[in-house]
Amino acid sequence: MAPHQSGLSEAETCELYILPALRAAGWTDAQIRPQYRINNGRLISSPKRHIQDKPLVADYVLEPTPDLPVGILEAKAYEVDANDGVEQARRYAGKLGLPFAYASNGRGNPRDRLSSRHDDRHRIRRDRSTADQPAQARIRQWRRSSGENCRF
Repeated sequence: MAPHQSGLSEAETCELYILPALRAAGWTDAQIRPQYRINNGRLISSPKRHIQDKPLVADYVLEPTPDLPVGILEAKAYEVDANDGVEQARRYAGKLGLPFAYASNGRGNPRDRLSSRHDDRHRIRRDRSTADQPAQARIRQWRRSSGENCRF
């Protein structure tokens, strides 16, 4: 029996709904990097001293192979609309140069968007039709087709 959903925090939503959905979609724990630090926080200058802002941290980064991130998953509490996290996920994916950005509140399919200029939609399920193709080659192909520069 599913727990009563009202009042679930983001962490509880992740544990009860989002992580099981990622695992069911074919992602292993080694491919899901939680609390991925994007930066250490920007420096804000003031007349007397500099203040460091809070660091940017993505809820999850998805890596089909070690040290090859391809997407961000931004989690929201169960009662919060998943669309509230899409722009944040896209911003984080853009900062890291990743092609995929997702947001989920644990209900239904994650809201999926590309962080590129394309309007195509992609599912969070790992693409089994290209499983034999190395992940780096798939990312290179995406970057070439989207006009992005390849960094590897």
